[in-house]
Amino acid sequence: MVNSIITVIEGDVRGSNIVSSGVAVDSAQATFRKSGDHTDVAVVGDMGNGKISGYGTIEGNQLNLSLSADSIDATSFNGFIGNGLAGTLTGHALVTGDIDNVSVEGRITSPEIIYNGSRLNSINAGFTIKDHVLDLQDASIGDGDGAFTVNGTLNLKSKALSMRARAKAVRIENLIRPFSNIPITGWFESENDIHGTLDNPYIQGHSRLYDGSYNGKLISDANFDYTLKDKVLTLSNFTVQGYGAVIRGSGTASESVLDINLDGKDIDVGRLLVNTDYNVKGYVQAKGHIGGSLYNPNFNGTVTSNLLVINGEGISNVDGTIYADKTVINLENLGFDEENGGRYMARAGMSLVGDKRLFGTLQITNGRVSNLLALLGKPVDTLDGSLSGTVDLGGTYNNPSINVVGSINNVSIDDKVVGDAKS
Repeated sequence: MVNSIITVIEGDVRGSNIVSSGVAVDSAQATFRKSGDHTDVAVVGDMGNGKISGYGTIEGNQLNLSLSADSIDATSFNGFIGNGLAGTLTGHALVTGDIDNVSVEGRITSPEIIYNGSRLNSINAGFTIKDHVLDLQDASIGDGDGAFTVNGTLNLKSKALSMRARAKAVRIENLIRPFSNIPITGWFESENDIHGTLDNPYIQGHSRLYDGSYNGKLISDANFDYTLKDKVLTLSNFTVQGYGAVIRGSGTASESVLDINLDGKDIDVGRLLVNTDYNVKGYVQAKGHIGGSLYNPNFNGTVTSNLLVINGEGISNVDGTIYADKTVINLENLGFDEENGGRYMARAGMSLVGDKRLFGTLQITNGRVSNLLALLGKPVDTLDGSLSGTVDLGGTYNNPSINVVGSINNVSIDDKVVGDAKS
């Protein structure tokens, strides 16, 4: 002290269980020495089992600080990012410039990070901050033998984005696990240009999924060209292949609304119904519209097939319209021929929930009674005849009931013709 004037101030500050902007620090100690406008500072602290440290100077409003973190606990950032983060982070940064507009240059690494069940086996991200703009430089996040890479900028004030993101040989179920429970698996690759803002990004890109599945059904290869604008995904073109089928289409999708047109060739019905109690084999062509929502889609369109086998009975020249969702399948004017020459027109359906009730009618011309009973899964080998008329369907899939209004010619029992019948 000179002439009662304070020229130097020294001290230290200690704290524990510190939380700032959602980031938790278990304990910290800062020491400082101020002489005029010049201040020397040093900081050490604990975050979980890791350590943070820093040192440098403050000259008026100008900072020159070096910071480092060694194996700090990622759960310390749950208040900032959201719960579900685990693992450790190591990094360093150099902070310079005006205290109201600092410049930062640094790098963050991690051997493993888990976020809401998604396991990422490495992080290596270089970054700078200048004039409130974060610039990511070859940020890489490992997923098994694959990786996500991100380059570009984020304005920390306006939240404006200008980035390019790429995924190479990553697992899609690991990627979406923190955000969605859509039953999809497979290897995923993607190239995306990202603009707009953090809250409402505009994305234009191309993605590929291969050797995967959706809801337990094989997807051998799928390619999508798309844009995301105002949280609506526009699919300008997509192709999905599986079990030999090829499905092409376009449309839009949001969390609440699907509006997609598609054209499917050589769809193997037996494969789609594997692990169900439906005994249907053969291939269909389908063209129509997918509506509803991502979690409750529906299909409305036309189906055709040269030959299908249902409960062991063959039908041909299948052509008509169909509506299907999670709860019901409805055949609308679906016509087909049975193998003995009869013609059917179905306006019928089945509930897919509960006891799977049947409803609707079959209009039959010269159909065999034995074939009808076999199609319904209740074959009676000793009963036959030529049926023309209307069959009202009722009961359930496992216990169907029918009401026939029409005539049965040449009724036979045990291959013996006993006459005709009318109802």
